[in-house]
Amino acid sequence: MPRRLEVAVMREDRRANPRKRLRRSEVPGEFYLLVGGERLRLDDAYDVSVSGMGIGLGRCIPVGEAVRVGYRDGEFAIELDAEIAWCEEGTENGVHRLGLRFSPDPLQANDNALFFMTLREYLDDFGDLP
Repeated sequence: MPRRLEVAVMREDRRANPRKRLRRSEVPGEFYLLVGGERLRLDDAYDVSVSGMGIGLGRCIPVGEAVRVGYRDGEFAIELDAEIAWCEEGTENGVHRLGLRFSPDPLQANDNALFFMTLREYLDDFGDLP
């Protein structure tokens, strides 16, 4: 039976942590999303925090779907469990905007912070976005 695609629009900002935009062109490593065994390169990330992030992708993924987000640069690699929190279909040039919520599992909390800290030098201030 085909899976039904749920599309949710984030209407109210209930974020507990400040958000940042990733300057992807300046990040030296590979940034990716693992979805059902498929590895998707990520070039657009925004609203990055220790609890989640937004991404631009060529397709929507059903809300609630378990995914892994990762970053690899040489010998350093980190992957986090996450779920799709929301998806807006084709908002710009066919690029869909998705929200990822990192796992709140206390066993992953250190990895969530490490992921954010690893990328922090490539993050713009959220207030500086156009």
